[in-house]
Amino acid sequence: MGDKQVPRWLWSPSQAPPSSNPWTDEMVQRVYRSTIDSTIEVRGEGRQTLTLPEVYNILERKLAGGSISEEIDQGGGGLDASQDSRTGRLGPKEVAFDISSNVGSLVISQDRLCVTSQSNFNTVKANCCVHSGRWQYEVSLGSKGVMQVGWATAKCEFNDEQGVGDTPDSFAYDGARIRKWNVSNMKYGQCWLAGDVIGCCLDLEAGSVSFYRNGAFLGEAFRNIRRGPGYAYFPAVSLSFGESLVANFGSSRFRYPIDTYLPLVAIPDTSRAQFVTDLFYKVVGVYNDAEKTTINQMSDDGAQILLRGSRSQALLVAAPVVEYFPLLVETPYVLEVTLLPLLERFLEEGTDQIVALLSILWTLLEWHQMHQALEKLASVLINSYSFAASDVDYMQQKKVIRIFICLLSHTYTRRYLMCKVLFEKGRFSTLMKVKPLDTQHLEDVVPQVWFEVALEDGGPCMHGSPAEEAIVKAAYFASRDRIKSIVAEVESLQVELLAKATQDDDSCPPLGQTSRDKFLCEFEKLLKEHSLAHSATTLQSSLSTVAISYLHRLISIIRQCLPVVNPVDGSELREHSLLVPLFHFLSEQWTPGEGTRVGGLFSSLRSTLQSEIRQVLGSMASVRQPREDLPYHLSLPQVERAKANATVKVLKLIDLVVRLYTAVVHEQLEKAAALRESMKGYLKAYRSTLESLERNKADDWARTKLECTRDVFRGKLNEQARQMAWLSATMFSKEKQLDLYWLLQVVLHTLEEASKSGPCFGFVPDFYVEASVRLFNALSNFFPPTACLSDIPGHYNLQVRYSTFLASHFSDPRVVNLDLKDVLIKALAHHVCPPDTLRSLECMSSESSQAMVAALLKPYGRAWAHANWILVRLWKGCGFAFRYSVDPQMADRKMSLLEPRVAPVMPPHPPPCPSVFFQASVNVISKYLDEHPANAVAFVESVLSQLNWAFSEFVSMLQEIQTAHNRPERMLIDSRHLKVCSTCFDLTVSLLRVVEMLANLSPGCLLKPSSGMFIPRLVQILSHILNRVCYGKGCFELVVSLDIIGLQNVGHFRIISAVAGVLIALLLKGPKENREMVLRQLFQEPSFVPQSIESFLGPPSSSSSSSSINNSSGCSNSADGASTSSSGSSSSVTALSLSNHSQHHPSSTASASSSAGITGRTAANSYEADASTFSLANYGDVKEEEIDQVTMLYNF
Repeated sequence: MGDKQVPRWLWSPSQAPPSSNPWTDEMVQRVYRSTIDSTIEVRGEGRQTLTLPEVYNILERKLAGGSISEEIDQGGGGLDASQDSRTGRLGPKEVAFDISSNVGSLVISQDRLCVTSQSNFNTVKANCCVHSGRWQYEVSLGSKGVMQVGWATAKCEFNDEQGVGDTPDSFAYDGARIRKWNVSNMKYGQCWLAGDVIGCCLDLEAGSVSFYRNGAFLGEAFRNIRRGPGYAYFPAVSLSFGESLVANFGSSRFRYPIDTYLPLVAIPDTSRAQFVTDLFYKVVGVYNDAEKTTINQMSDDGAQILLRGSRSQALLVAAPVVEYFPLLVETPYVLEVTLLPLLERFLEEGTDQIVALLSILWTLLEWHQMHQALEKLASVLINSYSFAASDVDYMQQKKVIRIFICLLSHTYTRRYLMCKVLFEKGRFSTLMKVKPLDTQHLEDVVPQVWFEVALEDGGPCMHGSPAEEAIVKAAYFASRDRIKSIVAEVESLQVELLAKATQDDDSCPPLGQTSRDKFLCEFEKLLKEHSLAHSATTLQSSLSTVAISYLHRLISIIRQCLPVVNPVDGSELREHSLLVPLFHFLSEQWTPGEGTRVGGLFSSLRSTLQSEIRQVLGSMASVRQPREDLPYHLSLPQVERAKANATVKVLKLIDLVVRLYTAVVHEQLEKAAALRESMKGYLKAYRSTLESLERNKADDWARTKLECTRDVFRGKLNEQARQMAWLSATMFSKEKQLDLYWLLQVVLHTLEEASKSGPCFGFVPDFYVEASVRLFNALSNFFPPTACLSDIPGHYNLQVRYSTFLASHFSDPRVVNLDLKDVLIKALAHHVCPPDTLRSLECMSSESSQAMVAALLKPYGRAWAHANWILVRLWKGCGFAFRYSVDPQMADRKMSLLEPRVAPVMPPHPPPCPSVFFQASVNVISKYLDEHPANAVAFVESVLSQLNWAFSEFVSMLQEIQTAHNRPERMLIDSRHLKVCSTCFDLTVSLLRVVEMLANLSPGCLLKPSSGMFIPRLVQILSHILNRVCYGKGCFELVVSLDIIGLQNVGHFRIISAVAGVLIALLLKGPKENREMVLRQLFQEPSFVPQSIESFLGPPSSSSSSSSINNSSGCSNSADGASTSSSGSSSSVTALSLSNHSQHHPSSTASASSSAGITGRTAANSYEADASTFSLANYGDVKEEEIDQVTMLYNF
């Protein structure tokens, strides 16, 4: 030991002991006699017993001297004690990264072993080098990105582009890219993951460099490296931005030591520490037996003597060896070799052994010694958990958690660890993580793979016959259940650990703060740090990677704490009725002030809603107004204070869980769920390859290429299937789904009750609303078919409640936060897409339905596009040819590799599912428009204004594209310009569909005299649209023919079918006088060209075109019942005619002849030259009766 310990007893070793006690004498013999006799001769011949002073003397002779670190240098002569004199090595005894060698911006820990990159490519070397012999060091990966680890000489010069392995005398391994680097690179090794331990070995005798991953030899990476004078190699690492690692040069025990290779830090002598460890094991046994009766001594006459001691006497026995406890924690290496095995041995015998050891140490050691020991012990345990050896059963992780549970079972230890140790650098968060199995272990656990996504697409069997498919499926599910059972053991231990960390019965004076108070405070800090800089690498490693596991463990803790007392009325809050009362949101102390509320900023709400706050508080039983000068829990209603305080903490924990889900967890779940979509793509490609193999049985060359492609797809599918098994067992299991379902119930109940309070609903934090939307989205879309939302009892009732909340609040004036308004209306837009959620909207109360329709039919405001889209979705399936699920012009096209694959915010073309409730039987929309004529006029006015604006902007952008195309030099079009152009086209089509819906459901709002000039304006807009779209040499036809990536949605069918739907509703439906009025307005409109309506079914027939069609009739397309022919026009769009369509649809023959007659009577020669080759009859989405309706427009 470095410093002489101060004696703890009233006598010194040379003084006489206190009066003899039989129990103490017996215990001294039990603890020290056998151990000391074998090493040191006891003073005095014939002596049979040891006394405590003699034990002090003997231990001093045995253990006194220099520290372990000093003993390493014995035999070093006159060398500096700070240097390691071993042959082949140069540098200080304590090896760490050399800050002066750093290139770039690095965050380096205090012990200079952990580095995190903060710039492009950073390099740092150690402060020790080697020139002969065999040497090893390890790096534990904190992330899995681009890093190059290895060796470099002092002559190597690095910069922000070149790191280890990019210079002639540096050698590196990069597991992210699976490469080895020495100026050039070659394929080498395996792909590494976060948590892997990479061994870097340098053999200067053979001149070779090799690497190990988790103890597995990756092969000799380099040979014949330069050696001799001037060549000494430093450990060196290079990291790209955001990557991190922890180096171990030998100060800690290697996770995977390699035979014949030495660590850069000399292995210390642990014999003295091991001697102390053996004594501690016996001392703890004596301490635990102190209150028990001992029968180990016999009297002179042979009778047994019953001995009974006390804990105080046991401490007397333990005192001599406790003075030497610092020997066990002097270095991490010694701690791992001596103290950790002792704790593991105690763990096997019972948790009370470790608690007893801690009681002895806290009683006999100085507090600063105990604090240092706990900090070192916690650091070693955390590292052991993070970088444990790969093990399918997680034995090391479970052992570490059990030790921490025992440590936190001791009150003083728990207080210190919670306040000073566990929440530093995200240590406690690390214990909540379950490291995923790597590829090798997944192959062992899941030998048979089955594709869960096959349940969704309903394709053919992938494993032969249905019987074989069933066998493989059963084996796959058995493997998945095994993973679940293995991980469940770790999760149960994590819940137990979290329960210890959130104990609420250990208040510490003078503030009375408990462990739960400390946990809530620290966890809130963690969330605040993440929200301030969620992209920082340190925060990503401490929270983002463990957020999902943290969430489920905390939900388990909350459920264990129930029931609690509702501080508002004294009732019990149970699991099925849990909510956060609105009363708690009325104080800024509950939710931090920087968090926005539904109604805006807290300060503004508090100043403008004072009377409403008093009214809400007055409606509650036994409530006092919260006082800003008192802690929040002291201003609660007058119920039993202890129960109220406990309730406050549980509700605060719920609040933190909701914030955690909104801020971190949902994003992580979304990333994990993306694997399923990726797997669907690979499965589709794999099946397509199998079909191609069936078709190319004769072509050997093609079959060889296809077989290679098939094997690649199959290998990727097998890898993803095993990853899916892991996710389904750990992240998307039914148990995890029930946790999220319960959390959604709590959040939704909180919002429903708060909404009843009137204006004070604005005090609810905005993340509660966001959490409800994201939780329902996750439950509906992220979980696989094996954990379907519909399997949960009572799910439909919750779905209807959620639908009611969306319908009632997406336009609620109490929601002032503009971002939150967008969240709600986008959620409602998503909600009307799937048929089951649309049906839940129809099951709402009549008041909610009417309120939703009233909000949708208001004059369009800020979020008008989403409101318009919702109306379109309710109408889809009832409009003219309005049934497509993909853009009709793209139905038979293959996706280009250059096309963006980013999913849109909302499905652009969901399958048709018209709402019978809103437009057919009850006709809520029509009823509202008829009963509120003023609102109807304002709504139609806004629709027509937006339609005019959207199409004008669209045409303006088309003209800019046309101008750029006609220029002789090459012009590049901004992608943002294309996106805006595409959006304006979509808005034009959707607004036309809303007009079509109005013309069908409530034509009076367009045709009544009170509607003013709506029909003239509408006719004018429709005429302009037809003039731009229906002529073959305009800008619209040019852009369509160019097939520009980003404008694939722009085509004839969608916009012409929408215009046709409006005209059919106005001219072919309704009273005769209305039709005559519309027709009169059409012919009074100067811009209206009758030939544009004729173009709906293609250009006029001619003898040449007829013969061309007849020659190509054998190539008719059965999908849409039309045949193709080459057009004489300069347009690249294929010409399609109704006359050939009539071959498959006899009823349309008359229509074709009628159209030809009209064309001969009215068409101008110029129109025939410029006519578009588009025809509605070319699309299978158009029904026969709809073609007949278009034909009737010609004759009208």
